[in-house]
Amino acid sequence: MNKGKIVQNGDAESLYTQPVDHFAAGFIGHYNLLSAEQATQLTGQTFHSQVAIRPETIRFTPLGSGIPAEIISHTLLGNVIRYRVSAHGIELSIDVLNRTAADLHPVGMQIGLQLEMSTLRQVA
Repeated sequence: MNKGKIVQNGDAESLYTQPVDHFAAGFIGHYNLLSAEQATQLTGQTFHSQVAIRPETIRFTPLGSGIPAEIISHTLLGNVIRYRVSAHGIELSIDVLNRTAADLHPVGMQIGLQLEMSTLRQVA
């Protein structure tokens, strides 16, 4: 509910993976919210409304493959490392499972990003 109005009804999995608007996307968990222009610039596909991207759905790839990006910062959250990266001037949050100290990439590192397009959600 948002301001007394039901914006989405469903189980936790549906609310998390298929939000109908930015309020529903932020109700459970963390997400990147991009304007239609930013999402189009980042993916090369046309979008007509805001796009929500969950941080755990973005994957690092070797430099030279995927979308070029640079690590701006990282925060160790126990079993998760939360990175802030810049790709085409767009800042994104990316969550990576922390398996070993070798998983911690330094600030300034150039990387590639892979977006799982089926996980991007246009939201109102």
